[in-house]
Amino acid sequence: MIPTVDKNPLSKDAAARKAAIDYLKYCVDCTAALGANCIGGPVFQPLGHFSGKSPTDAERARARSVHRKVGDYAQKQGVRIAVEAVNRFEIYFVNTMQGLADYLDFVDHPAICGMYDTFHANIEERDPVAAIGHLGAT
Repeated sequence: MIPTVDKNPLSKDAAARKAAIDYLKYCVDCTAALGANCIGGPVFQPLGHFSGKSPTDAERARARSVHRKVGDYAQKQGVRIAVEAVNRFEIYFVNTMQGLADYLDFVDHPAICGMYDTFHANIEERDPVAAIGHLGAT
């Protein structure tokens, strides 16, 4: 999870995006130190922070850049980052499995994958069971 707005991968502020990269690399380091191989969660924006608009192409591009850089770092340590779609009451960037699948295709990095959360899918998906198929077999 992205803990604060000053570490927001979606931010227009380059310093915030750099802080997001540093924070996520720290999470990768902690994961590797524990002997684990995966981090999961909404690693694209702080919970409860809303722009008041739909995600923009510029935000997608900024998030992609952050995730590709962190993905390169994670891959070297044998860690995968599982991005989680979260309901629209908590975030605005990726809410559905289809939206997550589209974002993962856009990021196109072997260390960046998706995760399915039944709680959020139950809120956002018309057919939560069928929505699992959007992520494929990653």
